[in-house]
Amino acid sequence: MYEISNNFHNTFARTLGGRLSERQEKRIKAKLCGISGCCCGGEIGERGPQTCEISYDSDGRVIVTEPEDGSLASYLATGYDG
Repeated sequence: MYEISNNFHNTFARTLGGRLSERQEKRIKAKLCGISGCCCGGEIGERGPQTCEISYDSDGRVIVTEPEDGSLASYLATGYDG
């Protein structure tokens, strides 16, 4: 499970990861920043440091995975919250 956050609104959303459906993207964006016209975050409302890698496939769908540097495993092992 991955947590995507927006440090402007102090919100977060959780997902199992992988390639997100359009519905999942909309749900996450609404949870992170549901304010119409707000441009505080990225494509799915993310802002600030993330514990996961957010990328896009050739169709423009969001893909959420563990960072290549293994920082998610380190984060989970230490419980770091900063």
